[in-house]
Amino acid sequence: MKRPARLTTGFCQKVKAAGFYSDGSQGYGLRLRVAAGGKSWVQSYRGADGKQRSRGLGAFPDVSLDMARFLAVTDAIIRKTGVDPRHGAEVAQEPVQALPDAPSFEDAAEQFITLARAGWKAVKGGSEDKYRATVHAVAFRGKPVNQITREDVRAEIVPIWSTKRTLASTRLTHIRRILDYCDIEPNPAAGLRRKLPTNGNGVEHFEAIPVAEMPAAFRSLDTDHKRPQARRHNALVIQFALLTASRPDMALGARWSEIDDDHVWTVPAKRMKGKRDHRIPLSGAALAVLAEARKLTRGRGLIFPARNGGKIDKGTINRVMKRNGGGTVHGNARSTFRDWTSEMDACRREVAEAALGHVVPGVEGAYARSDLLERRRPVMEAYGLYVTGRDG
Repeated sequence: MKRPARLTTGFCQKVKAAGFYSDGSQGYGLRLRVAAGGKSWVQSYRGADGKQRSRGLGAFPDVSLDMARFLAVTDAIIRKTGVDPRHGAEVAQEPVQALPDAPSFEDAAEQFITLARAGWKAVKGGSEDKYRATVHAVAFRGKPVNQITREDVRAEIVPIWSTKRTLASTRLTHIRRILDYCDIEPNPAAGLRRKLPTNGNGVEHFEAIPVAEMPAAFRSLDTDHKRPQARRHNALVIQFALLTASRPDMALGARWSEIDDDHVWTVPAKRMKGKRDHRIPLSGAALAVLAEARKLTRGRGLIFPARNGGKIDKGTINRVMKRNGGGTVHGNARSTFRDWTSEMDACRREVAEAALGHVVPGVEGAYARSDLLERRRPVMEAYGLYVTGRDG
């Protein structure tokens, strides 16, 4: 059986020969182990002392390829902080029991938490506590997951949407992710966020697709090379904005002179809302987009020029985005990235805010003299992997 460059669910299901099968150079050491006793996930990595180590991530197919990749990415992020992910993550090394046909929402949530715990920081009030708070708050916690309806979800979210927006949004995200884990189709919590009204507080809310839908939307933008150059640039500038969590104006005005040899894109203050330069570490996925753009522009002037050589119109790329997944470029690039950092517990708040180029107000902002560039590199790399690498 031919081994693919990166693992696929189909390959993992069919392979029978004993051995280890790597998820490729972008797999963060993830390998599928095939043995007489079954198939399981193993992650190999080099510890701070330079010694090679490995840890189990659960049995396949109970732990899916996507979940194994998620655990591998979050472990890589954790190691960047100097913490060995084996400490405090013993639960993830045990074989995970398969879901029954129709568990209750509460039981399904516990199994989801067990799987995701390895990637979460073990702190009071952290992700685990927040998920459990959501479970205890909803009236349908004892209901089988395949019987939960859109109205069940609305009944929990709508009453607090206008008065407690952050809490409502968090609960909606938790509900959707738990039901996604159970493969409930259609997911009654999916797409509900964009159907709800804004608070009417003067803050502009840009329409964005759910985090889980981003990989499919990104792939739909990957138009073939036979299309006209202008249309190709439309897709590439959207992909670049999504991968860098940048505002449309930032990406549309990007110039080759702003990209340095250290794979950092420096957006000048005049194109930043906060009126100060903003550095963005470029992931491998973002660099791949630039490589495609370079073939069309030869590395001079605007990275993504319009047909006439000037800037592409913002309305044009929003129309393209609408046809390829929905939402606006701004919402999908900014809001979806921020939702991902929260849902995956990928980084601390100040790192996520720095990635978005936000100016933190008050005393906290006054002392935030660093843009945390090096701490943002693994986060952007992990996000690029999530957006482009879910091919299982």
